[in-house]
Amino acid sequence: MIVKEANVAYKINEPLNEQKIDEKNSYHDFANLMTTVLIVFSLYTLTLIPLRSFVEHFGVSTFVDIALIAIFTIVIFIFIKKSRYSLATFGLTLSKWKIHVREATLLTLPILIFFLILKWGLITFVSAYSHIRLFNLGAAFTDIEFTLTIFLGTVLIYIVFCFIQEFIARGGLQSAFQLLLPNGKGKTFKAILLSNLLFAVAHTHIGTVFALAAFIPGLFWGWMYARQKSIIGVSVSHILIGVWVLFILGFSEFINN
Repeated sequence: MIVKEANVAYKINEPLNEQKIDEKNSYHDFANLMTTVLIVFSLYTLTLIPLRSFVEHFGVSTFVDIALIAIFTIVIFIFIKKSRYSLATFGLTLSKWKIHVREATLLTLPILIFFLILKWGLITFVSAYSHIRLFNLGAAFTDIEFTLTIFLGTVLIYIVFCFIQEFIARGGLQSAFQLLLPNGKGKTFKAILLSNLLFAVAHTHIGTVFALAAFIPGLFWGWMYARQKSIIGVSVSHILIGVWVLFILGFSEFINN
Protein backbone atom coordinates (compact mmCIF):
# COMPACT_ATOMS: atom_id res chain seq x y z
CA MET A 1 0.00 0.00 0.00
CA ILE A 2 2.78 2.37 0.95
CA VAL A 3 4.68 1.51 -2.22
CA LYS A 4 1.58 2.12 -4.32
CA GLU A 5 1.01 5.53 -2.74
CA ALA A 6 4.65 6.41 -3.29
CA ASN A 7 4.35 5.51 -6.98
CA VAL A 8 1.24 7.65 -7.31
CA ALA A 9 2.96 10.58 -5.61
CA TYR A 10 5.99 10.17 -7.89
CA LYS A 11 3.81 10.20 -11.02
CA ILE A 12 2.03 13.33 -9.81
CA ASN A 13 5.27 15.16 -9.02
CA GLU A 14 7.18 13.93 -12.07
CA PRO A 15 5.93 16.69 -14.44
CA LEU A 16 6.77 19.32 -11.82
CA ASN A 17 10.25 17.92 -11.36
CA GLU A 18 10.83 17.88 -15.12
CA GLN A 19 9.60 21.46 -15.35
CA LYS A 20 12.02 22.56 -12.64
CA ILE A 21 14.88 20.79 -14.42
CA ASP A 22 13.96 22.49 -17.72
CA GLU A 23 13.81 25.89 -16.01
CA LYS A 24 17.17 25.28 -14.37
CA ASN A 25 18.72 24.28 -17.69
CA SER A 26 17.20 27.32 -19.40
CA TYR A 27 18.61 29.69 -16.80
CA HIS A 28 21.96 27.95 -17.15
CA ASP A 29 21.90 28.57 -20.93
CA PHE A 30 20.87 32.19 -20.39
CA ALA A 31 23.64 32.71 -17.83
CA ASN A 32 26.20 31.38 -20.31
CA LEU A 33 24.87 33.69 -23.03
CA MET A 34 24.91 36.78 -20.81
CA THR A 35 28.39 35.94 -19.50
CA THR A 36 29.73 35.71 -23.05
CA VAL A 37 27.92 38.91 -24.10
CA LEU A 38 29.31 40.78 -21.08
CA ILE A 39 32.83 39.58 -21.89
CA VAL A 40 32.47 40.75 -25.50
CA PHE A 41 31.08 44.14 -24.43
CA SER A 42 33.79 44.57 -21.79
CA LEU A 43 36.50 43.96 -24.38
CA TYR A 44 34.65 46.28 -26.78
CA THR A 45 34.52 49.05 -24.15
CA LEU A 46 38.20 48.66 -23.29
CA THR A 47 39.14 48.99 -26.97
CA LEU A 48 36.61 51.73 -27.78
CA ILE A 49 39.16 54.55 -28.07
CA PRO A 50 41.47 52.60 -30.43
CA LEU A 51 38.42 51.53 -32.44
CA ARG A 52 37.26 55.14 -32.80
CA SER A 53 40.77 56.16 -33.86
CA PHE A 54 40.75 53.36 -36.42
CA VAL A 55 37.40 54.53 -37.82
CA GLU A 56 38.53 58.18 -37.94
CA HIS A 57 41.83 57.25 -39.62
CA PHE A 58 40.31 55.10 -42.36
CA GLY A 59 37.08 57.08 -42.59
CA VAL A 60 34.98 53.91 -42.58
CA SER A 61 33.76 51.54 -39.87
CA THR A 62 33.11 48.57 -42.14
CA PHE A 63 35.92 46.39 -40.83
CA VAL A 64 34.95 46.94 -37.19
CA ASP A 65 31.26 46.42 -37.98
CA ILE A 66 31.90 43.14 -39.76
CA ALA A 67 34.09 41.87 -36.90
CA LEU A 68 31.48 42.74 -34.26
CA ILE A 69 28.61 41.25 -36.25
CA ALA A 70 30.61 38.07 -36.85
CA ILE A 71 31.39 37.70 -33.13
CA PHE A 72 27.79 38.25 -32.03
CA THR A 73 26.46 35.97 -34.76
CA ILE A 74 28.70 33.15 -33.54
CA VAL A 75 27.72 33.75 -29.90
CA ILE A 76 23.98 33.76 -30.68
CA PHE A 77 24.27 30.77 -33.02
CA ILE A 78 26.01 28.68 -30.34
CA PHE A 79 23.41 29.73 -27.75
CA ILE A 80 20.50 28.74 -30.00
CA LYS A 81 22.14 25.47 -31.01
CA LYS A 82 22.78 24.46 -27.39
CA SER A 83 19.40 25.60 -26.10
CA ARG A 84 16.49 23.23 -25.58
CA TYR A 85 14.07 25.38 -27.56
CA SER A 86 12.95 25.10 -31.17
CA LEU A 87 14.25 27.42 -33.89
CA ALA A 88 10.78 28.99 -34.08
CA THR A 89 11.25 30.19 -30.49
CA PHE A 90 14.01 32.45 -31.79
CA GLY A 91 12.01 33.75 -34.74
CA LEU A 92 13.63 31.38 -37.23
CA THR A 93 10.47 30.26 -38.95
CA LEU A 94 8.72 30.73 -42.29
CA SER A 95 5.29 30.24 -40.74
CA LYS A 96 2.89 32.97 -41.94
CA TRP A 97 5.79 34.73 -43.67
CA LYS A 98 3.57 36.27 -46.36
CA ILE A 99 1.27 37.75 -43.72
CA HIS A 100 4.25 39.07 -41.76
CA VAL A 101 5.85 40.65 -44.84
CA ARG A 102 2.57 42.30 -45.83
CA GLU A 103 1.95 43.60 -42.31
CA ALA A 104 5.56 44.80 -41.92
CA THR A 105 5.34 46.70 -45.22
CA LEU A 106 2.08 48.40 -44.25
CA LEU A 107 3.42 49.35 -40.80
CA THR A 108 6.64 50.69 -42.33
CA LEU A 109 5.06 52.86 -45.05
CA PRO A 110 4.17 55.76 -42.67
CA ILE A 111 7.81 55.83 -41.51
CA LEU A 112 9.05 56.04 -45.11
CA ILE A 113 6.63 58.91 -45.76
CA PHE A 114 7.79 60.63 -42.56
CA PHE A 115 11.44 60.59 -43.66
CA LEU A 116 10.48 61.86 -47.12
CA ILE A 117 8.58 64.80 -45.60
CA LEU A 118 11.37 65.39 -43.07
CA LYS A 119 14.04 65.71 -45.75
CA TRP A 120 11.81 67.86 -47.93
CA GLY A 121 11.22 70.16 -44.95
CA LEU A 122 14.93 70.40 -44.12
CA ILE A 123 16.05 71.26 -47.65
CA THR A 124 13.11 73.63 -48.17
CA PHE A 125 13.15 75.63 -44.94
CA VAL A 126 16.76 75.36 -43.71
CA SER A 127 19.06 77.48 -45.88
CA ALA A 128 22.16 75.46 -44.93
CA TYR A 129 20.60 72.42 -46.62
CA SER A 130 19.00 74.17 -49.60
CA HIS A 131 21.64 72.80 -52.00
CA ILE A 132 20.82 69.17 -51.15
CA ARG A 133 18.63 67.17 -53.53
CA LEU A 134 15.56 65.32 -52.27
CA PHE A 135 16.73 62.03 -53.76
CA ASN A 136 20.44 61.25 -53.84
CA LEU A 137 21.51 57.69 -54.58
CA GLY A 138 25.18 58.62 -54.36
CA ALA A 139 25.15 60.23 -50.91
CA ALA A 140 26.55 57.12 -49.24
CA PHE A 141 29.39 56.87 -51.77
CA THR A 142 31.20 60.18 -51.30
CA ASP A 143 34.63 58.53 -50.94
CA ILE A 144 34.40 56.32 -54.03
CA GLU A 145 33.23 56.71 -57.60
CA PHE A 146 29.51 56.04 -57.84
CA THR A 147 28.38 53.42 -60.35
CA LEU A 148 25.17 51.46 -60.64
CA THR A 149 27.09 48.22 -60.05
CA ILE A 150 28.61 49.51 -56.81
CA PHE A 151 25.22 50.86 -55.72
CA LEU A 152 23.37 47.57 -56.32
CA GLY A 153 26.20 45.53 -54.80
CA THR A 154 26.25 47.66 -51.66
CA VAL A 155 22.47 47.49 -51.30
CA LEU A 156 22.59 43.70 -51.68
CA ILE A 157 25.24 43.41 -48.96
CA TYR A 158 23.20 45.75 -46.76
CA ILE A 159 20.13 43.52 -47.19
CA VAL A 160 22.11 40.48 -46.03
CA PHE A 161 23.40 42.44 -43.04
CA CYS A 162 19.84 43.46 -42.11
CA PHE A 163 18.83 39.82 -41.75
CA ILE A 164 21.95 39.07 -39.69
CA GLN A 165 21.38 42.08 -37.42
CA GLU A 166 17.77 41.08 -36.80
CA PHE A 167 18.93 37.53 -36.08
CA ILE A 168 21.23 38.93 -33.38
CA ALA A 169 19.08 41.68 -31.87
CA ARG A 170 15.62 40.16 -32.11
CA GLY A 171 16.07 36.43 -32.69
CA GLY A 172 18.90 36.10 -30.20
CA LEU A 173 18.91 38.79 -27.53
CA GLN A 174 15.23 39.77 -27.39
CA SER A 175 14.05 36.16 -27.52
CA ALA A 176 16.45 35.20 -24.73
CA PHE A 177 15.25 38.04 -22.51
CA GLN A 178 11.61 37.26 -23.33
CA LEU A 179 12.09 33.62 -22.35
CA LEU A 180 13.99 34.10 -19.15
CA LEU A 181 12.93 37.39 -17.58
CA PRO A 182 10.50 36.88 -14.68
CA ASN A 183 6.85 36.88 -15.71
CA GLY A 184 5.07 40.08 -14.88
CA LYS A 185 3.92 43.45 -16.13
CA GLY A 186 6.23 44.98 -18.70
CA LYS A 187 8.19 41.80 -19.41
CA THR A 188 8.00 42.23 -23.19
CA PHE A 189 8.93 45.91 -22.99
CA LYS A 190 11.93 45.08 -20.82
CA ALA A 191 13.06 42.44 -23.32
CA ILE A 192 12.76 44.98 -26.15
CA LEU A 193 14.54 47.71 -24.18
CA LEU A 194 17.42 45.56 -22.95
CA SER A 195 18.13 43.96 -26.32
CA ASN A 196 18.08 47.35 -28.05
CA LEU A 197 20.35 48.97 -25.48
CA LEU A 198 22.91 46.20 -25.96
CA PHE A 199 22.67 46.44 -29.74
CA ALA A 200 22.91 50.26 -29.72
CA VAL A 201 26.02 50.18 -27.51
CA ALA A 202 27.74 48.09 -30.19
CA HIS A 203 27.46 51.13 -32.52
CA THR A 204 29.24 53.54 -30.15
CA HIS A 205 32.54 53.32 -32.05
CA ILE A 206 30.82 55.02 -35.01
CA GLY A 207 29.34 57.80 -32.89
CA THR A 208 26.43 58.72 -30.64
CA VAL A 209 24.23 59.64 -33.60
CA PHE A 210 24.61 56.16 -35.08
CA ALA A 211 24.00 54.54 -31.69
CA LEU A 212 20.72 56.46 -31.40
CA ALA A 213 19.92 55.59 -35.03
CA ALA A 214 20.23 51.93 -34.07
CA PHE A 215 18.28 52.27 -30.81
CA ILE A 216 15.19 54.28 -31.82
CA PRO A 217 14.00 52.22 -34.82
CA GLY A 218 15.04 49.12 -32.88
CA LEU A 219 12.18 49.79 -30.45
CA PHE A 220 9.76 49.68 -33.38
CA TRP A 221 11.29 46.48 -34.73
CA GLY A 222 11.31 44.98 -31.24
CA TRP A 223 7.59 45.65 -30.93
CA MET A 224 6.99 44.14 -34.36
CA TYR A 225 9.02 41.05 -33.48
CA ALA A 226 7.08 40.58 -30.24
CA ARG A 227 3.90 40.81 -32.31
CA GLN A 228 4.92 38.44 -35.14
CA LYS A 229 7.40 36.07 -33.41
CA SER A 230 9.46 35.92 -36.62
CA ILE A 231 12.52 37.77 -37.93
CA ILE A 232 11.12 37.80 -41.49
CA GLY A 233 8.81 40.78 -41.06
CA VAL A 234 11.24 42.88 -39.01
CA SER A 235 14.03 42.18 -41.50
CA VAL A 236 11.85 43.38 -44.38
CA SER A 237 10.98 46.53 -42.42
CA HIS A 238 14.67 47.07 -41.57
CA ILE A 239 15.59 46.72 -45.25
CA LEU A 240 12.86 49.10 -46.44
CA ILE A 241 13.75 51.83 -43.94
CA GLY A 242 17.51 51.43 -44.34
CA VAL A 243 17.54 51.40 -48.14
CA TRP A 244 15.05 54.28 -48.32
CA VAL A 245 16.81 56.51 -45.77
CA LEU A 246 20.46 55.74 -46.57
CA PHE A 247 20.56 54.85 -50.25
CA ILE A 248 17.60 56.65 -51.85
CA LEU A 249 16.98 59.77 -49.77
CA GLY A 250 20.66 59.92 -48.80
CA PHE A 251 20.32 61.15 -45.22
CA SER A 252 24.06 60.63 -44.71
CA GLU A 253 24.49 64.02 -46.42
CA PHE A 254 23.29 65.75 -43.25
CA ILE A 255 25.98 64.00 -41.22
CA ASN A 256 28.72 64.79 -43.73
CA ASN A 257 27.70 68.45 -44.07
